Amino acid sequence: MQNGGLHLDLQYFRPLGSDPGIEIMPDGTVKLPRHFSDRMVKLFGEPRRPHREVTQRDMDLVYSMPRRFEEVFFHLLNLLHHKVPGEDLVTGGSCALNSVDNGKLFSATPFRRTWIRPAAGDEGLAIGAALHTYHSVLKQPRRHEMENAYLGLEFGTIMHGKLSRKLNCATANWSEPLNGFGLSHAQFSPNIRTSISRTVILPPICCMSTNPA
Repeated sequence: MQNGGLHLDLQYFRPLGSDPGIEIMPDGTVKLPRHFSDRMVKLFGEPRRPHREVTQRDMDLVYSMPRRFEEVFFHLLNLLHHKVPGEDLVTGGSCALNSVDNGKLFSATPFRRTWIRPAAGDEGLAIGAALHTYHSVLKQPRRHEMENAYLGLEFGTIMHGKLSRKLNCATANWSEPLNGFGLSHAQFSPNIRTSISRTVILPPICCMSTNPA
């Protein structure tokens, strides 16, 4: 990390495009490709294998990585404010959905208003670039204001019936709230942690039918 920004030593990472992508295994687990190089392994040691004992080194890494990310995150934001003074900040991408650092944003930077794009992937940055060009460069009037992220399918009677049948298969007793399940439009991005306007908490064991009906 430097005064002029951030320098990333690419020797610690595999070349972009060299991995096969995310794999979904037969048991439903997700296998992530290895993005780091042997140089990273030499520095920190071999990666922990699934279901192995959690060592002190593992706990140190889990603690240190978010702390280091926070340092870099606020360093870059303060550098941005120095170059482009202002109180408004718009962020996008998966790093922008870090709720802990977002909670410290106003105390750690001079920004006073923020808007966080709910699309966690690169599509959020692409949409932002297109809107910036349309409004700020081409000077076109604003035609749409995004007030929420509920842009997906609307859950109605059919979804209510499916959810009721699955709840009836659960091992715990349940009852429908007086105002219903509160299902509304799904959020448009699969990366968003909460997919509906109200969460229904279920026990981990429930018969899940593969029949779409």
